[in-house]
Amino acid sequence: MATLASLGIMLALIQAVVDSLQTGINRSYRMDFKSLDVIPILSTSVLGGRLLKTILSRRDRVFASPLSSLVPAMAMVCNKTDEHASIPIDLLSPCDSVIVRQGEHIPCDGVVESTASALILETWINGSLEPRTVKRNDAVYAGGQVQQGSLVCRTTACGRSTRLGELLTSVVTAELANSEPQLHRATSWFSSAVIIIAITLLTVYPVFANETCWIDGLGRASALLLAACPCSLSLSIPTCKLLATVEASKFGVRLLTTYARLRSAASAQTIFFDKTGTLTHGDLKVIHASFSKEWETLEKQEILWRAVHEVEAGITHPVARALFQESYSKLGEKPGYLSTILVSEIKYELGRGAQAVVTATQPGSESTTWKLAIGSRTYIESPGVSVDLSQTPVKMRTGVTTTVVLAMDGKQAAVFALEDTVRSDAQKVISQLKDLGLTIGMITGDNAASATSVARELGIDSDMIFANALPEEKSCILARFLQRGPAIYVGDNYNDLLCFASASFSICVASSEMQSIDSDCADGTLMISEASPLSRIPLMILLARRMRRIVTQNHCWAVVYNILSVACVLGVGWIPPPSP
Repeated sequence: MATLASLGIMLALIQAVVDSLQTGINRSYRMDFKSLDVIPILSTSVLGGRLLKTILSRRDRVFASPLSSLVPAMAMVCNKTDEHASIPIDLLSPCDSVIVRQGEHIPCDGVVESTASALILETWINGSLEPRTVKRNDAVYAGGQVQQGSLVCRTTACGRSTRLGELLTSVVTAELANSEPQLHRATSWFSSAVIIIAITLLTVYPVFANETCWIDGLGRASALLLAACPCSLSLSIPTCKLLATVEASKFGVRLLTTYARLRSAASAQTIFFDKTGTLTHGDLKVIHASFSKEWETLEKQEILWRAVHEVEAGITHPVARALFQESYSKLGEKPGYLSTILVSEIKYELGRGAQAVVTATQPGSESTTWKLAIGSRTYIESPGVSVDLSQTPVKMRTGVTTTVVLAMDGKQAAVFALEDTVRSDAQKVISQLKDLGLTIGMITGDNAASATSVARELGIDSDMIFANALPEEKSCILARFLQRGPAIYVGDNYNDLLCFASASFSICVASSEMQSIDSDCADGTLMISEASPLSRIPLMILLARRMRRIVTQNHCWAVVYNILSVACVLGVGWIPPPSP
C-alpha cells in the first residue's frame, strides 16, 4: 500500500509542478498553482488510511500484553555509593545493579550479585510452578518473579535484548507477518503488476498522443497508482479483529490473540478439553480417606494431615485445594497438637505431585524424619512404591473421582478419594460442538476410570480419551493432532500452559482463585459470571467463523473495486477513461 501511494503522490506532484510551469511559460503571466492543491488532499487521505491501520494494528497487538506485563515499568537501581533510585526500564543499561524485592518481577536479564539465596518463579519460561533457588553468580531472566527473599543482579541485557524481549519481538513479528500470508503474496504481485502497467503507460502514452500530452500521461499513471492502492485490503483484518474482540466481550469472553489464531479457531476440526476444572466444576471434596496400619492411630494421622496442610498450602490446582481444605477442617477439630511438625525441602512437580521432608518431634522423645511423596498413583508408583487401593470402595474408584496416594519413606501411608461433579451444560455444549463439525477429545492427568466415566456421560468417543497424561505428554498428544490440521485446547490451570502454547487456539476457563495474568496465557478467557462458562465456546467459534467470512467478503469487494478503478483509469472495455 505504501509503495503505490508514495509513487502515485510523487507522480501527481511532478505532473502538477510541470503543468503549472508550462502554463506560466506559454501564457506569459503569473503561474497557476491550483493543480498543486490536490497534493495535500492525496497526502492527507493516504496518511489518514495508514494512521487508521496503525491504530487498529496496535489494538490488534494487545495479545502480547500477558507477556509484556511480566516486565515492570520501573526498576530500582543501586549506584556505587549505595544510593537507590527508581528509573524507567527504558533507561537501564548493561552493568547496572538492579534491586528486586520479594513479589516483584525482574526487569532485565542479569547475574545475581547478592550473597543471600532467593526463590525465583519462572513459569513463563518452563511452565513450572516450582520456584528455582538462585544464589550468587546464577543467571536470572526478565519476567521472573521473586517468590522469597530479595536479590541484587548485574544487568547483562535489557529491553528487547532480553530473553523475554526477543520472544515478544519474534511473536509480534511472526504473527503480524503471517496474519494472512496468501493475501500478502497476492498484494505483492498485484502491486508489482500495477507498477509495471504504470511504467508502460508513461512510456507508451506519448507515442499515441501529441508531443504535449506526456504530462497527461503522468496524471493517468498517478491516478492508476492511487486507484489501485489496496488500502481496504490492509484495513480489513485489523478492523474485523477489533470488532470481534468487542463482540466477544459482550458475552463474557476476553480475547487476547491475533487474527491468524482466530482464523485457526474458525477452521479447526478438533477440540480437546481438560477434565478437572473444565468439564467438571473443579470444586473437589475429599469423600474418603484410608490409612495403612502403621498410620491408623490419631497421633500418626495428625502428622499426615499437618504435612498435607503444609505441602498443599498456596497451590491453586483443584486437587491441592481440596486436600488443603480437608486438612484444615481435620486439624481445626483438635484443641492442640501432640507433636511439633517441620516440613522442609518441598519440591513440586507440575501435574504429578510433590515431595517433602517431614520431621516430627514429640515431648520427651527424639525427632523422627520421613520422606513424603504425595500425588497420583502413577507418580507414587514410579519410584517403586507398591499401591494398594483395596480399602477404597469400588464405586469411588470407578466414578467421577480422583485418587491421591500419600507415601512415607517409600511405603503407602494413606489414600484419598476426591469427588467432582460434571458441569450441568457440558453435555449440551459437546453436542453443539459436534453439530459444528468438530471432533471432541479429552486430555487429562486423572486416572483412566474417572476420565472414561466423564467421557461416557458427555458423549466423547473412547478413542479420543487420553488419561494419566503429564503436562509434557498432553502437549505431545496435541502435537499429533496438529499435524492433521488446526486444533483448539480448553483448560483451566498452570498444568495446561504447554497446551495453551502449542494449540492453534487456546481457551482458558477462569476461576475465582486465578489471577488475571494467569488466565491471560490463553487466546480467549471465559470470564467468571453466573452463567456457565462452557456455553460460550460454541459462540466463540461461530464468531471466529463469521469474522473469517466477513474478511473474505471484504477482500473480494476490495479486489473488485481495485480492478474497476484500474479499468476506469485505463479506459478498458466499456468503461470510458477520465478526461485529462
